Parts: sequence; structure tokens; C-alpha cells
Amino acid sequence: MPSLKRTGEKETIMSTTSKSTDATVEAESSPPSSSPACQTPAPTSTAAATPSPPSCVDESQKRALPTSSKASQQQPSKTQKVGVSDKLKNAIDLSNDSDDDVDMEETKIEGDDDEMEWYLCRPTGVSSPWWQFFSKFNPIQHPTKRDKAACLACFNAKLFSQGTVTTSNSNTSGLLRHMQNHHREEYEKIKSGNAKMSAEASQKNKLQFPTKKKEKFLGLDDIKTLYKTAAAIWAVEEAIPFSEFEKPSFRNMFKPFNKRADEITNVDRKAMKEQVMELGRFCKKATKIEMTDRELSWTTDHWTGPNNLTYSTLTAHWIDELWELEACMLDFKVHKGRTTGEAIYNDIAEVLAKFKEKATIILDYLGVTDTTGNMGKLGAYCRENNRRHAYCTDHNFHRNALLAFNPKDNPVVASAMKKLRAIITYFDSSTQAMTKLLEFQKNTDIKQYKDNPGQPLKPLQDVATRWWSTFRSLRRMRFLKKAIRSLLASEEITCIDLTDDEWLVLHQIEIVLETMAEFQRTLEGEKYVTGSLVPVAVFQIRKAYVEAIECPHTHPNVKKLAETLLADFDERYEPEDKVTVTVQYFADDELGRFNRYLGINQYYFFASMLDPRVAPLLPDMMSDDDYDLLKTHIVEAMVEKAMQEKARKSTETTSPPTAEDQASTPSSEEGSTGTNATASKATERVSRLFRGLNTKRNSSGQNAAANDKAAIRQVCEGELQRYLIAVEGGVCPLHDEDGSLGDPLKWWKDNSPSYPYVANVARKFLAIPATSAPSERVWSRAARVLSLKRAKLKEEVVERVMFIKENMKFLCKHYYKLRKQELPVHLHHLVDVEVTFFPDFDEDKKEDKIDVGANDHKLEF
Repeated sequence: MPSLKRTGEKETIMSTTSKSTDATVEAESSPPSSSPACQTPAPTSTAAATPSPPSCVDESQKRALPTSSKASQQQPSKTQKVGVSDKLKNAIDLSNDSDDDVDMEETKIEGDDDEMEWYLCRPTGVSSPWWQFFSKFNPIQHPTKRDKAACLACFNAKLFSQGTVTTSNSNTSGLLRHMQNHHREEYEKIKSGNAKMSAEASQKNKLQFPTKKKEKFLGLDDIKTLYKTAAAIWAVEEAIPFSEFEKPSFRNMFKPFNKRADEITNVDRKAMKEQVMELGRFCKKATKIEMTDRELSWTTDHWTGPNNLTYSTLTAHWIDELWELEACMLDFKVHKGRTTGEAIYNDIAEVLAKFKEKATIILDYLGVTDTTGNMGKLGAYCRENNRRHAYCTDHNFHRNALLAFNPKDNPVVASAMKKLRAIITYFDSSTQAMTKLLEFQKNTDIKQYKDNPGQPLKPLQDVATRWWSTFRSLRRMRFLKKAIRSLLASEEITCIDLTDDEWLVLHQIEIVLETMAEFQRTLEGEKYVTGSLVPVAVFQIRKAYVEAIECPHTHPNVKKLAETLLADFDERYEPEDKVTVTVQYFADDELGRFNRYLGINQYYFFASMLDPRVAPLLPDMMSDDDYDLLKTHIVEAMVEKAMQEKARKSTETTSPPTAEDQASTPSSEEGSTGTNATASKATERVSRLFRGLNTKRNSSGQNAAANDKAAIRQVCEGELQRYLIAVEGGVCPLHDEDGSLGDPLKWWKDNSPSYPYVANVARKFLAIPATSAPSERVWSRAARVLSLKRAKLKEEVVERVMFIKENMKFLCKHYYKLRKQELPVHLHHLVDVEVTFFPDFDEDKKEDKIDVGANDHKLEF
């Protein structure tokens, strides 16, 4: 395919041939109609270049949208998951058949960055005229972009972020909106009925499909290599013990598919461990690629496994070039020695240092941990080393809510809670009583039970160590109140009952705790922005306490409990004005009793002002002086970031010449006369006398740097003010019509070119998690790996398994390139098959979980 060049920019579009991997499953099922056609053009055929950008693409848009070298990491659409038998059978089937291979016609687009490569192919089974302007992403090179289409005009214009559109073959609304917003002229032509492209454009966009080629022969060693890769991925994904692969019952499953299955599956546990360690090595390389030039925040936690060993984990969080919130696990290992604050800090610093190599420059600026005493000491070490530290917001909230769990100075509330727990214990200890309660919900005509679409619900016991469990227990028991009382009236159960006054007390306690519980549930998420919501949560929770105290209908004992909760809450967050219920802004870490933090961390306020959902709310939650001071500090952060970027670019442009540059420069003997050489030596001698003195006063001096900083500050102040005015009208609502949270990153993706300096700091501070839940979730997944059956796994194997499991998405994304770099060319076809063994990443996929009342807020009664 001929090269395309635009003035001032270099862009190459070429046709490449790569072997497909779909032949291994061709006998099982034909590809769905939505799959892109993947065939390779014949070597003698020439393909036309993709169409140049339409005239309706504004040049200012092209400059505003940054070119990204990272592939989009949005999740693919839901597809049918391939089971282990299918994956392993696919690997073995390759040794039986030599069916025709379906090669892939690709359009490889390379930008200015050497790492930027986009592989596009033509979709099949489509009839919409909008597909004239789009191509599909190659599912092998871009496995996470299977539900995306690439606008050919935008990609030619190097507007990769703008040109990536979410769509499917059956739903082209995304294509239509893209054409309407970015290519108005072509959009109007299609809408007016001129659905056919010009002959020239049609020829440029046409992909030629050659005859099929025979599949490359795979020997026994090749098939065995594929088998080990597929088995290792399955072992990590499903936490399968390595000994399972040695069992005859497992190996016998493959005998019907291949006569040489015994030879192929003859892999012992040691070989499986080695294969997993090899995958882990690739995964660490892939993770380092993803973390290049990142500004990240982190969370950490410690956990005692079933083998009585203490494990530590460290997670990292950042926002990438496409304004996607990303996270990875940096470390998982056995923690040696005591878990003191100093030991934890040294361990974190050592892990982060491993990722700060020449090719991977990262800056960690805030860590979030729980509220235990050793984490307070960790915070002291962070401050001493110019790192910031914050407590987990949900942990702080939970410590406040524990006052309702066991109110010592409120006997009426304590008695009602004790009776409630006795009722729950009764049902938990009696199978017959629990069965009657569940059957009653199924068979009754009571509306709230008939309207419940799910399974009948059981009572939930509150647990002191589980966030918002008291609220969930109260709400669940109020839902079951009618069923319990009905069973008591019919004498089918014999548990105690609460008085009407006690039920009222518990109901009002639930109302008092509801705001906190809802924010705890929201802030513990890690796939959306949460840090910016912390000031809102503190403001709203305190407001709920005050309203409960002032309400004339509040039960006296509930009012007393609310006063206790409010007093403890104010001690933790120190509102500036207890009358107007404002939140106080602390520029520096304030410490209270036991060296615990007071108030809200400064960076959470930064995130709030940089979140277009929350920024309009801040004037009502803060005093005028605090609000103005916050704006000043954000401007300082913007200026500092801009100066860092400027210094970095200056360093890159003035870096010393490479060996090749020096070799290409003529020496004095070759390119100069003897007189010139002598003069040069004299000049060098004189210059040494005055080395270190600034003999020239020009724009590079300190005064010029100060002027530059002042000019940048002025620009930043104006840009921040424009941004705050732009978001005043609620352009990015806190929640959508369906109740889901609004996405500030989507707003920034569309508007970052208009506010580049604000966007630079927004990308940094919006990535901060509100809680340490990400690191704590690692333990729930680690429990499957560190089961009692696998308690003797070596530490390094556990570390690699968990690292792959948590960062599988990055391994899947970069495995194709990394693996081919290490394999000889004649084995590259194996990689084309290996990439099909990786799991599909579906963010909406839900695992089976124990009922803890997480969805009880949806119950209507």
C-alpha cells in the first residue's frame, strides 16, 4: 500500500501479512457475523491508501487532540467465554488437521512514536453506509478493542483518541454520532440519500481478499508449547493446583481429540510452575510498559493467610492518555519481620524503586491506607520523605459508625440492638426456622415480598469489622419484620420479638446511618473516580446528623445517639463552622490525638475542584476564604506541573549527542584546517578560565525563567477561572437519570484541549482512590490461590500467580509484541495462537458472592 504523508507530520500506512489463529477452531464453529474479516492480501496485489481526512475536520481539532501511543483500554463487549476444555482442545487439534488458514488483511498505521501501531481490518456482514468510513481493530493485536471501530479519516489525521468509536455490527449509532460531530459534510451526504462514496474514495477504502493459504505445519513440540501456555493461563485464572495436570483423569479428557494426547499432556507440576513463572516475567514487563511516565497514587494493606504467613500488597492507580482510570498490583509477597510503620515504608519505597528504571519514570504522590497505629507511623515516614499519606475514608467513617454498633452510654439503643442480634442468631442456628422464613416470603401475598424480584432474603448479622454492616443488618431486618411477626403470630417460630418502640428506634437509627452507608458503598469503588467525592461525603454525613438532632420527630434515644455520632465526627473532621455545616480546608496535614490526621486531605479538595461534577458544589460547602485559598493552591500546582513539563522538554532537546551523532560529526583533523584547530584549542583554554560565570545575559537567565513562571501563572489563573465558569451550569451532573454516577473523565476527554493546564493536574489528582479497598480486595482473590490445598506453594510462585492474576489485562495487551521479540521468526506463528488463550475482559462480569446486603438499597418497602 503506498505511503501517505501530510505536511509537517509523518504517517505511514502499509499492508502487512500476519498469520491468523482462527483455523484452530474453524471445525468447531464458524465465526459470528460481527467478526471482522481477516484475510491477507496477496504479495503481488496493491491496496489503496485509506482516505485522507475530510474537509470538515478542523485543523485546530487535529492539533488539540494529543497523539497517544497506548491502545485504548476500554473493555470489550460481552462474548461467550471459552472453557478450559475448548482452549486446551484447540491447542491439541492443531496437530491433527491441516485445514486452510484464514490469513488476515491488515492496515498497519504507525505514528510518530515507534510504539504506536494500529492494526485495522475490514468488517463483514454489514450493510450500513456508515461503515464506508470505518474499519475494525484486529482482535489479535488489539484484544481489548473488539467492540471498537476506527474512523479512517481520523486515524489518517493522527486523531486516534477521537477516531476510536464504540459500536457493533448491529448497532451503528456510535458511528452516526461520530460522523455527525466530526465529519459533518460526509454526514449530510449520507443523510440526504447519497449513500455511495465517490469512485476514488471507494477504491481507497476497498480491501482486497486473496486466495487462502495453507496452514503452517505444527510439530509435536509446537503443540506441546501451546498446551503449556493454555494450561498455565487456566491455572492462574481459575486457581488450579499444578498437581491437577499430572492426574490421569485430567489427561484422559484429551484422548478422544488426539491420538498423541498422552505425549502432549505429559507435563508435570514442575514444568507448569516454570511456565507460570515465565508468564509472570512477561507480565512484569507489560506492567512496566503501562506505567511508563505515570503519576500514580497507591494503596497498601497486610493480611494473614491460611498458612499463618503475613502477606503485603501494593496497588497503583493512574489515569492514562485516553482518560481511562487504570489500576494494577505492584507487589504481593510474604512480609518478613514486624509490620511497623518504618518497615512498611521501606518495603513500599523498595517496590516503587523497582519501577523507576530509565525506561519507566513514575512519580508516586499519595498513599491511602487504613487507620491502624502502624499506618500512622507510616504517614510520618511519608512526610519526612516528601510523600503524602491519607487515611482510608471508609475506615474513618466505620470507626464513627461503630458507636451505633455498641452504644455504651445509651441503654435503650443497646438493648434494642442486643435483641435484634438475638433474633438473627435464632434464625442462623435453626435450619427449620430459616426454611419457614424463606418459604413465607415465597408464598405470601404481602406486596413487598411479591415485588422482590430476587431470591427470598435471610437475616444479616452485623459485624464490627465490616463496613456499613450495622446499617445493612437494620435494613434487612426491617424488610423481614412482617414475615417474622407473621410467623410469631402463627406460632411457627419461637424467637423473641421487639416492641413497637424498639422497632421504631431501630428504624430511626437506620435513617441516621443511611447517608454514611450510601457514601461508604460508593467510595469503596475502584473503577470510577471516588477521591473527589470525599468532601461531599463529609459534608452530607454531618448534615444528616445535624438534621436528625434538630428534627422534632426523632426519638429521644436516637437523638442522643446522633449527638454522640456528631461529636465523634467533628473530632475527626473539625468543621470550620459548626453552625453553617461547612467543611474545613487544611493546606497541610493536621494531627490530633495519637498522631491521627484531622480533617480531609488537601489532595481530595484538589480532586473536588478538578471534578466538573463537584466543582459547582464547593462554594456552598466551604467558607469564602478557604475556597479562594484552594484556588490559589491549585494554580500553584498547575504552574509547578507546567514548569516541570517545560524543563523536561528542554532536557530532551538539549540532551548530549549519541555515539552515532558524534561519529557523524567531522573531527578537527578531517573538517578543519590546522589554523582553525589551533584557534579552537586557544578558545578552549580561555573558556576554562571563566567556567561557571554567566558572561551573557539573555532569555536563558534566571530573570527570564522568573518571567516565564509569572506568565504561566497568569495563564493558569485565567484558565482555571474559565473552567470553573464553564462547569457552573451542571454540564457534568453528579448522576445520570438511571441513578448511576456521572463520569468526569468522559467530560475531560472531550474538553481537555480547551483547558490543557487544568487537565494536566486533573489527570493527576482525580486518580486518587478514596479508600484502601483496592488492596483489600486483593485478599479476597488471594484466598482462592492460598487455599488449604495449596498452603505449601513457594513464596515466589504465589507472588507470580497473584501478579499475573491481578495484571492479566496488561499481559494480554502486550504479550503479542513481547513474546515475538524473544522468539525466532520461524516460531512467530505460535504467538498468533497463544494470544487466543487469554480471557476476555468484561468489566460487567459478576462473580458469585455471599449475600451481605450490598443491593438492599434497591428494595422497595
